[in-house]
Amino acid sequence: MLQYVPRRRKALERAVDEPRTQHGREPVAIQQAMGASPLRAYQDLVVGSRGLGRLVLYELVMLTSSWVPGALGLLLRKLLYPLLLGGCGRGVVFGQGVVLRHPTRCAWARA
Repeated sequence: MLQYVPRRRKALERAVDEPRTQHGREPVAIQQAMGASPLRAYQDLVVGSRGLGRLVLYELVMLTSSWVPGALGLLLRKLLYPLLLGGCGRGVVFGQGVVLRHPTRCAWARA
């Protein structure tokens, strides 16, 4: 007995099997990262770099600034988030609880 498989489903299965590349980079899929050690998976999914220095910097900045409320928090984030991003525009305000994922992959961080 033949089973009908809609075209849309076939295209979806093909897209999952053959990930697209963008700008010459291989995508980091959650499934690929989960096969690695927990530390490597965290670095791939959150920090975006496997360097120990970037991991420590990311953790210190997030620990000291992301949860702090009020004017002190705004000041800390204004001073510390550009360390992760490589810079940001004038007058940028980062609110409490803002989380950065892959901060080094921003367009202005590469410029």
